[in-house]
Amino acid sequence: MASDAEEFWDRRHAVVPSSSGGVVSDDDRRLVLLADVSDAAVVSEYGRLRSRLDEFACLRPMPPDSLHVTVKLLKGEFARSTGGALPTAAGAPSVERGPGGAATIAEALASFEPFEVAFPRFNLFPDVVYAEVDDGGRLEELNRALCRLPGTTTLDRDRENFVPHLTLGYLAGSEEYHDLLGFLERNRALSFPTLLVDRLELVSYGATDDGRPTYRTLRTYDLRS
Repeated sequence: MASDAEEFWDRRHAVVPSSSGGVVSDDDRRLVLLADVSDAAVVSEYGRLRSRLDEFACLRPMPPDSLHVTVKLLKGEFARSTGGALPTAAGAPSVERGPGGAATIAEALASFEPFEVAFPRFNLFPDVVYAEVDDGGRLEELNRALCRLPGTTTLDRDRENFVPHLTLGYLAGSEEYHDLLGFLERNRALSFPTLLVDRLELVSYGATDDGRPTYRTLRTYDLRS
């Protein structure tokens, strides 16, 4: 999925939209480190935008309280060390289980200070409509730091291929897709406020039967000031 952000915009009309819906079953929850951006000012602006995005049959807009920027999807041995690869709908995992993956994340984040993020314009991947992120490269630095942790898995969307983005909706088919593209082209500039990111959250996520994403916060990491 990840590549140069502008590449996807340049070939947007050639993109074949995914119908995956973008979220996993609640019985197959995953572990992710993210920046929660569901700030009241962002949610207010997104509420206006969401009503427009919801008009297109091909798009499943994000719930306002689920807005976030992914820093690192954790898989493999490292996720198991936090207890995050095994949770099911029956109960939330415990980050205290295993040899201390959650503490290792804290060590990796120890040198990072709070930073500002802006969301200047629309863009899209084959399965996602998103807001681009302007943060001076801090999220990329965070991603690289987490990729260096022993036992974690480097995915094709990490390191040089990492594209920080604020997911606004998941593509769920091709109906009205070109109408959606026309809307994005006419309204590409966004007016979200600039936010201060001063903490990250380790969460497990899945989906309800109707496809709504569900998040369980396992641990919060404050960035030093």
